[in-house]
Amino acid sequence: MFSHVVIFWTDPNNPKAADELIAGVNKYLKPIPGVLHYHVGKMAASHRPVVDQTYQVALNLVFPDKETQDDYQMHPMHLEFVEPSKRYADLIIPEGGHNKVAIDMVRTKISELLRERSGAPMPAASEARAV
Repeated sequence: MFSHVVIFWTDPNNPKAADELIAGVNKYLKPIPGVLHYHVGKMAASHRPVVDQTYQVALNLVFPDKETQDDYQMHPMHLEFVEPSKRYADLIIPEGGHNKVAIDMVRTKISELLRERSGAPMPAASEARAV
């Protein structure tokens, strides 16, 4: 099994942005062949401070293998959905999960935000390390 997870932060000035995004995901991505499990939905509130609640929509797709996921990435309907959406993106990680530098940067930022929320002190420079 191969899981593909996408987190979306929508335009806070557009109250319909999350619903419009979900409609687009359902229209363009759901019909693409090869998906074993498909779920898209709005962020569910949590009382736990370690749960990121800043995003609005998440998409989780499960494929039988990476090759099927790669085919999905290049499917014309996927490209039709992604290309116009890029203009709304604040962050796009090229090469997906294979871009170690970008993933490390995002991981570091998320760790900082979680520490800020929890009130934990930032590690000293000598303690910080890239994962």
